Amino acid sequence: LDFGALRQWLANQAQGWGAELQLGWRAVECGPETSAVGSLGGSRMATILQGSDGQRRTITSDWVVDASGESRALLRENARHQDPLVSGVGVEWLVQAPGGQSSKWADRLTFFLGSSWVQQGYGWIFPMAHNQLKVGVCRVSDPSSSQPPLTAELTKVLKAADLQTATVLDRHGGRIRSSIRRREPHQKGRLIGLGDVVSTANLLGGEGIRHALTS
Repeated sequence: LDFGALRQWLANQAQGWGAELQLGWRAVECGPETSAVGSLGGSRMATILQGSDGQRRTITSDWVVDASGESRALLRENARHQDPLVSGVGVEWLVQAPGGQSSKWADRLTFFLGSSWVQQGYGWIFPMAHNQLKVGVCRVSDPSSSQPPLTAELTKVLKAADLQTATVLDRHGGRIRSSIRRREPHQKGRLIGLGDVVSTANLLGGEGIRHALTS
């Protein structure tokens, strides 16, 4: 379940096929470059990238793929879309504990289901490296109700699993947004959306990597 290793493998595969990998740049805008005609016919695409220092550059291509996640950086949100976006949030910690504490979670995927654990959500413990576990919680965002902080829900799971004294190696989390019917357009001219950008995700499970790869 080491997603960092998966990303590295995918990057190596792409570079092996001739792709150029450039890190530290964020796509902020793209549109047709009408002054040039691509080899596939029609206008090429011009994409503006911004670096961490604020520097901007423009690259041109025949196609652009927006895989920027729930932010929908290039495809944007369609204000006319009749299927509203539902949000889910999650937080996950990578913890390390002595063998006596971590061993009973090391060979299984464990889920904590029911509102007594997480209101409008669930928790989990996944095995990682030796004596390392991923412990997390997620839930659907509900503006109409008062929801406790996610860290409080996570602490509840850690305590129940006797992992409250485990060393925390990493903390991460985020938001996922998806339409219920998932009928958003996947293409806008030469701009194509993949993954969370077009709700190709499982909002109920808070999981999108497998679905994004499929799309």
